[in-house]
Amino acid sequence: MINPTDSNKTVLINLDVLFDFPSILFSVYRTHFTSRENIDIGNYKCHLENKDIKEGLKSLMKALDSQKSVEDVLKSLKQNLEMSITCIKPVIGTKLLVDELQNKNYNVKLYSIYDNYITDLVKKSHNDWLNCPIEYTPTWKSLEKLVT
Repeated sequence: MINPTDSNKTVLINLDVLFDFPSILFSVYRTHFTSRENIDIGNYKCHLENKDIKEGLKSLMKALDSQKSVEDVLKSLKQNLEMSITCIKPVIGTKLLVDELQNKNYNVKLYSIYDNYITDLVKKSHNDWLNCPIEYTPTWKSLEKLVT
């Protein structure tokens, strides 16, 4: 999304798409539920889409009729989640795009529906080039505030 005014050139880029967080989270959840509870969650991906970690996991566990707490499941998959998030690479061309926009004096802002836990892991593992602010935007309304 590009702000149309030339005096304040701002580009918003969805960090979730650049790193494909939904697919990574689904993979981590599938590994957890398959190995620890012998449940195939292949048909439950829709419960995770457009939701942050806790909301997606809560929806998935409700669909599975799981009696465990969301916090207990998050604790047990934390290591796999952190490893998966920190070793992923963005979509090819992301660094080049961000650099080019910044060189042309665009104010590049990244946004994510995922909270600081995920975005901090990404910033830490890509601190050599990822120097844009990352905004937590759980709703479209909060996204609108970034360009006004």
